[in-house]
Amino acid sequence: PLNSEDTMMKFTLSYTPSDDSLFYATFSEGYRPGGFNRAAAKEGAYTAGANNYNNLDPLGNPTATSVNCGEKAAIDSHADGFPGYCLPYVFRSDTMENTEFGWKTTMLDGRLRFNGSIYMIDWKDIQVSQFDSQHISILTVVDNGGDAEIKGMEGDIVYAMTDNFTLYAAGSFNDTELTRVAPQFAMVVQDEGRELPLTPETQFSLRGRYEWEISSGDAYAQMGLKHASKALNSIVDTNEEPNSYQKSYTIVDVATGIRNVKDNWGMELYVQNLGDERAQLHINRQDFFERVTVNRPRTVGLRISYDF
Repeated sequence: PLNSEDTMMKFTLSYTPSDDSLFYATFSEGYRPGGFNRAAAKEGAYTAGANNYNNLDPLGNPTATSVNCGEKAAIDSHADGFPGYCLPYVFRSDTMENTEFGWKTTMLDGRLRFNGSIYMIDWKDIQVSQFDSQHISILTVVDNGGDAEIKGMEGDIVYAMTDNFTLYAAGSFNDTELTRVAPQFAMVVQDEGRELPLTPETQFSLRGRYEWEISSGDAYAQMGLKHASKALNSIVDTNEEPNSYQKSYTIVDVATGIRNVKDNWGMELYVQNLGDERAQLHINRQDFFERVTVNRPRTVGLRISYDF
């Protein structure tokens, strides 16, 4: 059996100096539960107190290159440079500690709203999955790959610049680093000091919306833009499955429409991905085949709605 017991804490202090502002500080913890590796069970039943060695000679005795894996399943090294591996029957929970300072404010007589936060996250014992049928197992394995640190800030603004035009903006900045690599999984996990995967350093979005009245109701026109900087595709970095950067991208959407207040119907003409950008949302190299997930190409559409 796999047993884990701990106490997760969360503390928050808030301060409201006026009806238009709130400031807060939060400390919180979180976790993902551990689990079992079916691949280890395939190598043999778990035996408490065992001394499992890899790279045994034909008679089953340890050699000069053997490693004592203890109670873990012992995976032999390979001539192609694979160093061998001690495959755990269970992997531990990974945990996070988050320290955050944030604010929620309204200004300019309610025409401007500005919310944001600054945070620092410590991530311990990151759970990393890997499929390596050539060296380890035909089943996916999970191990605790190391620790990481995340420092960042995020915010959003809504600004009613006039009675007809509203500007929306949101963005984030993240500085991430893999601060420790677990030695037993170093042949799978990328080098210490590199950034975390799927976390662009900079992301932001802008949207402007103009509304006006017409004889039968109201009409609007809007344009939106979203941008993400480059990001690594995976924490796994091996000869067979090297990680790489997903390119930065910028996508623009536009739309215009009318809503008939009296008769409850509406119509919108939109163009999504106006520039026909091919954004690399994820590069997946598991199973030894590269698959790139991209966004939709330029899409032009017409929506007609009716409110009953």
